[in-house]
Amino acid sequence: MFTFIWWDWRPASLSFSCSFELECLLSSLFALEALELRSCDSIVCLNIPCLQQLSYLEVVTCFGLKAIESKAPNLYSVWFSGDLQVKLSLGETWGIKKLHRHCNNFAFYAHTKLPSNMPNLETLSIRSNVEMVSTPMVPSKFLHLKFLSIAIGGLTFDYLSLVSFLDASPSLETFNVEIMREWKKRVSVFEDNSDLRMMPGHHHNKLKHAKIIKFSAAKSVAEFTRQFLESATALESLTLDTTHGMPRCSANKTGKCIFMHKDALIEAHEGLLAAKIHIKPKVPSTVEFNVLEPCIRCHAVGL
Repeated sequence: MFTFIWWDWRPASLSFSCSFELECLLSSLFALEALELRSCDSIVCLNIPCLQQLSYLEVVTCFGLKAIESKAPNLYSVWFSGDLQVKLSLGETWGIKKLHRHCNNFAFYAHTKLPSNMPNLETLSIRSNVEMVSTPMVPSKFLHLKFLSIAIGGLTFDYLSLVSFLDASPSLETFNVEIMREWKKRVSVFEDNSDLRMMPGHHHNKLKHAKIIKFSAAKSVAEFTRQFLESATALESLTLDTTHGMPRCSANKTGKCIFMHKDALIEAHEGLLAAKIHIKPKVPSTVEFNVLEPCIRCHAVGL
């Protein structure tokens, strides 16, 4: 694969010339298949000419970027880290099958806009450190989406609302969720004795594998987990990982697990208890159920 990768540490005063230089260079790369731009703060507007072979576009930590305009007709996979204010014009988006987007408040945007903007998506990965609005039920569908990964946080976000992605993705087979740890703890299932909320009438017959990373005792997390257990009739495996979701010491070159603060260890311990009391009794016998806890050897801390 012919790949062009550009890292840029030049000062912002060169922004116009750098953008122009890149556009001129790209115009001559007729066989280019992959374009990766990282830390290119000097680029304000990325103009991609009609490159017939270009299928992969990655733009990460280009903080000066205001707009991306592509005329490449055969984009297949897009990875973009940037906020919603960056104007994206990717031309014909019917061929885009994979999208990875790191952007605050993107879950709401993805759920309400992407089904019509990128109707043939098969893989969608979202990372939204702060999501201000919960995801609503909408009539539009991701008809071809098979893999969905969402890392999401925000104290006002209701994790139960993620069930709306199941409703919008009838072909979904794998659903991974990462719960972002926040400075203020959410209401726990052990603090609020009221019944866990449910959203009856939602059924999904394709979802096979689900994983929740940084599973905690937060009430809305438990509600979301119980809801998709109820809805996903074809589920084969469910993993609740109370750690960071990173490789364990047995797989790490250092021989140690990734460090966890004491607060995170306490939260993991509470998550284990919540999984045992509120989730495990609801898991069908046909589902392989795994709960991952912090490594005792690497995290021998009194809780």
